[in-house]
Amino acid sequence: MLKIFLAGALILTTILPAAAEEIGPGIGGRNSISAEGYSAHVCTNESDGNLSLRNGPGKSNKKITELSNKTNINVLNSTNGQDSFVWFRIRKGEITGWVRSDYVCNGYSVADAD
Repeated sequence: MLKIFLAGALILTTILPAAAEEIGPGIGGRNSISAEGYSAHVCTNESDGNLSLRNGPGKSNKKITELSNKTNINVLNSTNGQDSFVWFRIRKGEITGWVRSDYVCNGYSVADAD
């Protein structure tokens, strides 16, 4: 019985870390949510963190640039990515791209006054 328990524990410790992915502090994540036409800001897990802006909804898409924590953005729409995360199509100035929704917080950030 102990061997079965240890074998199960070993299997779980090798599977779980590979499947686990950090979730941001923002409004989205792995749930299907609707987002369209509002002001928001980047909110990362670190005060000096950055969020990748990509040319499509998913980590496999090319990175356009990085947005600093508390950067104000406009959310245009959303979609469910193939990675099971919700992605927001956003605009920052003249640049448009895709960010993971769980790193976007509602409202305007005074730290990044445009």
